[in-house]
Amino acid sequence: MTIGSQIDSTIAQISRVFSSHAPNGVQGPYTGLAGAVALVAASGYLFLPKLDRSTVAAVKEAPELDKEGAYPADVYPGGKFLKTPLGKIRYYEFGPEDGEKVFLVHGITTPSTVWKNVAPRLAEAGYRVLSFDLYGRGYSDSPQVPHRVDLFLSQLSYLVAALPGWNSFNLVGMSLGGAIVANFAHYFPDRVKKVVLICPAGATPREAIGQAGRLYASNYVSVGVMQTLTKNIGLGLPLPANNPIVAWQLTRHPGFPHSYFSSFREGPIFDQAAIMKSVIRSFGGRLSAIWGDYDSIVPMSSIDHLGPEGDELRKRLTVVPGGEHFIVVTHPEAVTKALLHDLAA
Repeated sequence: MTIGSQIDSTIAQISRVFSSHAPNGVQGPYTGLAGAVALVAASGYLFLPKLDRSTVAAVKEAPELDKEGAYPADVYPGGKFLKTPLGKIRYYEFGPEDGEKVFLVHGITTPSTVWKNVAPRLAEAGYRVLSFDLYGRGYSDSPQVPHRVDLFLSQLSYLVAALPGWNSFNLVGMSLGGAIVANFAHYFPDRVKKVVLICPAGATPREAIGQAGRLYASNYVSVGVMQTLTKNIGLGLPLPANNPIVAWQLTRHPGFPHSYFSSFREGPIFDQAAIMKSVIRSFGGRLSAIWGDYDSIVPMSSIDHLGPEGDELRKRLTVVPGGEHFIVVTHPEAVTKALLHDLAA
């Protein structure tokens, strides 16, 4: 049956319902048809994807800079904004100008403040550090577009293209940031010296996630409903409303819910095993990982999805005992020590 015939059949069925329930005195040959067409049209308006013929993405602007609160704008030195076609990016570049360059990419929930007990120590050790807020987090704007891997790669590319001296660098990514840097290293290997993955997402197949994850990944539940569910029952995913920086974003950043849920649904959170295997093979000893052995959000067992390449990764894996997912916050000394070792190796 063609789409046209399906629509005709649907209208005919609904028409009979309207005709049989029409008030006395208004029954006629077109009453049911008119009601049916109106209902189908309304359904299409409500449920079918809207066509967007604009050439520029709508953007929800980030909050104004704040020197206090959960995210003080001067958390690092060298804070600036970069204007892009998808909104402005908040970034920080600091450390010795002639130092070896390290590009830090955070995860799905917390902005660049997540590195506040690690990044300054890298700078003190002589590294030139670049940290930034992903779109829709912290002080970066939220483009109202799908947050797929191409969006994140564009954001990294905007930064390294705009900043002098960032022709080649080391890439460090945690959680979602791990999947992002793996993709960047895959597509732009000549720009990347070393890769360090910290509890990286990406290796797990989408079909392997639990019921809460499938609910998050579904497009059948609106962002507003998901935000309410998350605030009230948590659903076991890394969006705890009692976390000060998450609460700050939920209340201050109008684009954060869209960016968070779109990243989970359409970003490189799952099904990145092929990319990660390729990068592990091509980078060899220049790629390493750091993981907490109590990580329940992205458990170390996700390495099993990488096959023989996962066995190679385990040879260059530093395990943080007792560490959960946010080891850069809870175990900054151990993470910094492992980072300095891997970057110098």
